Amino acid sequence: MKESEKNQNILLGSIAVVFMMFICLLPSYAEESLWDKLTAFEDLRKKILVLDQEKRYEEAAKIAEKVVNIGAEIYGPEHPNVELALKNFAAVLNNLAEEYVSKGRYDESVSFHLRALVIRGDILGMYYPDLEQSLYNIGNVYRAQGRYTEAISLFKRALGIREKALGKDHPSLTIILEILAEVYRKIDKTEEAILIEDHAKQIRLKIKK
Repeated sequence: MKESEKNQNILLGSIAVVFMMFICLLPSYAEESLWDKLTAFEDLRKKILVLDQEKRYEEAAKIAEKVVNIGAEIYGPEHPNVELALKNFAAVLNNLAEEYVSKGRYDESVSFHLRALVIRGDILGMYYPDLEQSLYNIGNVYRAQGRYTEAISLFKRALGIREKALGKDHPSLTIILEILAEVYRKIDKTEEAILIEDHAKQIRLKIKK
């Protein structure tokens, strides 16, 4: 064998060895990448809880959104872990919105409440239990802003969800009913207000019996 052919074979053999080593290492890199994502997913979920307890809602919301994205990438958008991440994201957005309400920053509050509403309604389902909370909270913001017609629409939707879940005579309905009646009086719809107030009174009488 010529020297040049011998050198060429050695070179080709070296290239083959390097190539095989590269191929063998590919799965471990992929696994490591997936492991990193799983670790990040769990670590960030724990961090959200800490930030939420410390009332650092803005930071918590950013991380919660990141957790949703990581979860969707790892598990797929329909996985229960992603649904839970969405639920937590909506809850943090709700807390952030309520913090803005306490500061009188209603427009900013509504924007966060609406994001929570979209997650709870459009993504998690129209009868998702926490959807009622978002509808009620936005209704309260609109009531504070004097946007009474919009507030009534949201309170009625929240009331409908609660009635469907608990029945039309459940004691917890009275709060929404009384607020709804109050808003109807604001726009001079006295007859509607009286009917709703009577319903609330009947529920309260049943509680006392």
